[in-house]
Amino acid sequence: MSALYDQVAALDKGIADRWKARTRDNPGHKLTPGDIDAIVSPMLKKSDLQRGAARITEKQAEAIVALVRATNFDKGGVDRLHH
Repeated sequence: MSALYDQVAALDKGIADRWKARTRDNPGHKLTPGDIDAIVSPMLKKSDLQRGAARITEKQAEAIVALVRATNFDKGGVDRLHH
């Protein structure tokens, strides 16, 4: 496993596993909008969003920030993350 995987997994294993599956554990992979959806969307259940109850934990936010700091984004990837 890469050092980035280990760092993110220490914060949230689910995010780390989804990142690894999308990028093949390659920190040089540029994250696409599809990657962002696959990594982040499972945390936001549709029913929770409809009730206004979707929550990302502090550790999940730290894991996402770690990925943002350590990786690059394809055109549109950053826009998708902001969305």
